[in-house]
Amino acid sequence: MPIVISGVPVEEAPPDTRSLFLGAPNLKDAAAQFTVIPSKMVGSHGLIYVGQREFASTVSHDKNVSIIGSDDCTTCLIVILRHTGKDFNSFLILISGDWDFFPRLS
Repeated sequence: MPIVISGVPVEEAPPDTRSLFLGAPNLKDAAAQFTVIPSKMVGSHGLIYVGQREFASTVSHDKNVSIIGSDDCTTCLIVILRHTGKDFNSFLILISGDWDFFPRLS
């Protein structure tokens, strides 16, 4: 899966976050802007809530799902996968040390 930052494909993954932010300072700015957005309460209709050690997948034309999200991540890693060619979206919460809990994605 290619990594694209600001529309530019990344040829080689950075070895650490320091290198990532030095090479793409706009990511740090975007993250800072994202963290100040206030949370929004949503109703349960059309919502898939993902807890720790869970994942959810859907397609954009699924009339029963309009939001996939969580508020259950503090020290975990959230992964959002989007395959625009196949119209497939996934949301995963990975907990450190539990990488084998999830099936391999190919």
